[in-house]
Amino acid sequence: MIGQPEPRKNYPLALATFKIAKTLRPDLKFVIIGDGPQRQVLHRAIERLGLQDVEIKPHATEEEKHQLLAQAEAFMHLGHPEGFSPALFEAATHGTPVITQPPSPRRNPPKNPQHTYSRAPHNINRKGAAEAPTPGKTSEEAGGVRPHLPSPLPQNKRKT
Repeated sequence: MIGQPEPRKNYPLALATFKIAKTLRPDLKFVIIGDGPQRQVLHRAIERLGLQDVEIKPHATEEEKHQLLAQAEAFMHLGHPEGFSPALFEAATHGTPVITQPPSPRRNPPKNPQHTYSRAPHNINRKGAAEAPTPGKTSEEAGGVRPHLPSPLPQNKRKT
């Protein structure tokens, strides 16, 4: 994540998400670039969750930031409410998958109800029942169907 530690950036949700992801992928590391008055709150949340592989970089050069974005398996952006995020755009330009949340329906009602965001779990089996992700397997390998469009990522950024 990139950004000043502040409530609207939703760092507690990001840290909780990372903790769950670590159960599936113990090798993951979470890097946060940013500094601000709530940095101690962020440190306390990390301690409370018992997270070990979280690195907080108060500052990074543009070169360091772009190198991290290019090497990242994913970029997490859970800020809400927030308009356009330059960091999200920068991650996308490197072909890094972005983890984000849909806009609040109350704040941004859909113009066409058929085009709303799904809150479905990652795996939906062929009978339509929700399943938890299978560690080390894609949805298709686990017998599920991906509830979103195919990846627009360049072939070299996709996991095979």
